[in-house]
Amino acid sequence: WNKSGMGDTEYLAAFTKIVLPIAYQFNPELVLVSAGFDAAKGDPLGGCKVSPEGYAHMTHLLSSLANGKIVLALEGGYNLTSIAYSMVLCTKALLGDPLPPLTLNKEINRSALESLHDVIRIQCKYWSVLSPFVKTLPVFNEDIVPLGKYVKPESKLEIDFMENLKIEESNVINNNDQFET
Repeated sequence: WNKSGMGDTEYLAAFTKIVLPIAYQFNPELVLVSAGFDAAKGDPLGGCKVSPEGYAHMTHLLSSLANGKIVLALEGGYNLTSIAYSMVLCTKALLGDPLPPLTLNKEINRSALESLHDVIRIQCKYWSVLSPFVKTLPVFNEDIVPLGKYVKPESKLEIDFMENLKIEESNVINNNDQFET
């Protein structure tokens, strides 16, 4: 990215418009993911705001590659709470368990849109699957990221739950119970 602060909306846009098309064209026999959670909300070094739900949905999107043969190798990240919750939800995605809903911003960050355009423009020379995306990427996410629930951007009064989240064993057990059928 050309600036910090990118979250689920921007990462899923990059994932669905760049990473996945290239991955499908490459057609791997095995997917290895270096699962560092540096971009997670609350990480002191990453400067991004990807939620555990965002990581889980990206993991789920990988499941159709390589006949579902995916390895997540845990590494990186500097906020233990973010790492723990993100890895739990990524594991749920790998197991095919239901994932919590994903809420995305109505508009993608303009800076991220510039980065996406730049990457697509350069990479389409090497990956023909990106050619249809060269002309334009839309500003509104219903067109750029075809999943999740869209809301207006958060107001300054809303509290970022990950910064205040303290996972205790009882909370993890209670959260897991709500997703079982």
